[in-house]
Amino acid sequence: VITGEINMYRRISRLFVSGSEIISQEGTTQGDNLAMYLFAMATLPVLQSLENINSVRQVWLADDATAVGNLKGLKTWWDEIVREGIKYGYHVNAGKSCLILKNSYLPKLGCTGYTVTE
Repeated sequence: VITGEINMYRRISRLFVSGSEIISQEGTTQGDNLAMYLFAMATLPVLQSLENINSVRQVWLADDATAVGNLKGLKTWWDEIVREGIKYGYHVNAGKSCLILKNSYLPKLGCTGYTVTE
């Protein structure tokens, strides 16, 4: 499997759309049957690094993650995803992420750059 994918993605892909050419230099080609498999293999080290955070339960669907746990555990979980993800090309989009918690926990958060929505 891997040999076939290396041969397929070794060079720049030339995609033709409505008479125009688009150069694709990273990622998998839309519609590639093995794209999800390759993504799962590439992100497996990130998921494995999160297994030891016992105070958090997590669920993943492709590149979307959900976690529940205590605040300290969630902060550790988040930091680990950001730190490990970068190594494997998984970049967390904080702007598309949210944390749901009781108002009494806001001062304990100790983070900056977040927006409170009521």
